[in-house]
Amino acid sequence: MRLSSTGGISESLVKRGAAAGYLFDPQILPDGKSLLYTMTKNNFSEQRVMVKSLESGESKEVISGWHLGYAPTGHIVYWPGSSSNLFAIPFDLKKLAVSGGPFALVENVDEAAVSQSGTLVYTSVAQAQAQPAQTLVWVDRKGNEEPITAPPNNYGQPKISPDGTRLAVAVGPSKWKIFISGTSFVKPSPS
Repeated sequence: MRLSSTGGISESLVKRGAAAGYLFDPQILPDGKSLLYTMTKNNFSEQRVMVKSLESGESKEVISGWHLGYAPTGHIVYWPGSSSNLFAIPFDLKKLAVSGGPFALVENVDEAAVSQSGTLVYTSVAQAQAQPAQTLVWVDRKGNEEPITAPPNNYGQPKISPDGTRLAVAVGPSKWKIFISGTSFVKPSPS
């Protein structure tokens, strides 16, 4: 859905047929003219990374897999098929097409997020299996880790702010809450 910053009526950017399955993780690409998203079959047996031109309305499959996000390096970061390994593949914004081969980023990733500045944050499969004792870290492009001041817990659905300085993450599972990180890990005030 797209909604003007001034409010109004929302507009559906992608319409799916009954047999199309589910749509996940929409992201407007830096050109502002196209949308990247994941489409799955109803039984989640297949995932496809799709791109849609918002000018022409044309949608097409980019690669097989589950998209995490478009990185400022010109790559789509994604999970291929049912793999827990995270990959990146070069993507040409003008042609809306892959422009090279995939390469591995991180192995055994359970959940992850990539910011518009290129920061990657993730939990490993081992951390997920050891729930609720997960810890959060920032990881730079060289693989250097910096701990986030947050108690070990069961974290999920991480999202990085557009400026790459803050992290929103769900904490649960009994009663899911959203927490935001900054220089310290704080709980948002109730609205």
